[in-house]
Amino acid sequence: VWQSTGGQQLGSIWGHGAYQAPDWTADWLHCEATTLLDQWSTASYGVPFAQLNDEQRASMQARLKRELRTNTFEQVSGVLVISTDRAEAISRVARHYDDLFGGAPAMRQLRNDYAMQDVVVPDPARRVALTQFFFWTSWASATTRPGHTITYTNNWPHEPLIDNVPSPGNVLWSIVSVVLLLTGIGGLVWFLAFRRHEEAVDAPLSDPFTGLTLTPSMRAVAKYIAVVVLLFIVQVLLGAL
Repeated sequence: VWQSTGGQQLGSIWGHGAYQAPDWTADWLHCEATTLLDQWSTASYGVPFAQLNDEQRASMQARLKRELRTNTFEQVSGVLVISTDRAEAISRVARHYDDLFGGAPAMRQLRNDYAMQDVVVPDPARRVALTQFFFWTSWASATTRPGHTITYTNNWPHEPLIDNVPSPGNVLWSIVSVVLLLTGIGGLVWFLAFRRHEEAVDAPLSDPFTGLTLTPSMRAVAKYIAVVVLLFIVQVLLGAL
């Protein structure tokens, strides 16, 4: 269903990137986290999470981290067990996406901000499948792998509310990859500049192109180039618009 809306061209999954709309994994994760925090805060203190003091917020965030990062998937039964509070938060976030992709008038401005058409997914059943997919990508990015301290996506996307921050392995291999890239480029330049020897070629006594006769097909290319340049200019202007 998500691919039918444009896939990575309309938002993205797991940070692959897009020109329009957010990364839906990160968006769902943040929405679910803030919804849970507000539910707990309202139930415990009678005010939204943003109105709590520092100590209260720290306590709530610690609870949130345990809730979202603890892996409750039962391998044998294939069932993911979640709390009642989290189920309610998931339901609220799913309604947000159902309205967003289903054409709810209240979401018109947000759809315009995301460069989305009014009704992206008309079928309600397909919208349910879409929200389930968004949840699954978020769950995998927030839940700790069995026997590890990182999530299935190596703590990606970044979400400080549950300590989704780059792991030491992420930082190490990012540095290693850059070092290997630069080493490879340097080695290639060294080989071409100092080790590879080509036979000397004598320059022609006269320019080979001076006696060239243009054929009708070669003249036709000039029209093609003119059209391509014009279309490119139009594309740039439309992009700027």
